Amino acid sequence: MKIEEEAFYKVLGEKIASERKKVGMTQEQLGEILSLSRVSVVNIENGKQKPSIYQLYLIVEKFNVTLDSLTSAYHFSSSTDTENIQGREIDKRSLIEFSNFLNQIKK
Repeated sequence: MKIEEEAFYKVLGEKIASERKKVGMTQEQLGEILSLSRVSVVNIENGKQKPSIYQLYLIVEKFNVTLDSLTSAYHFSSSTDTENIQGREIDKRSLIEFSNFLNQIKK
């Protein structure tokens, strides 16, 4: 993982942990919702494992938050219009559109 990507997933994991704790949910309970082991949840919360898009959708739904709120502490570098995510160059506009899509279907 690139340093910037590592920072993104670390912030995302911290936000997921924070939201989980706000609702009084254990890592085991979140794991059941996401069909993951407690160890996998720990790894996501520590930024060492990447949640799938569907798992992010479940998290957003369960905690009644937006994808933007989970990633708001992280800002993409302005030096590029793309981000390398899981070995793929992804246009930032696509990420924003996906975030907006998740927010709309949540309503």
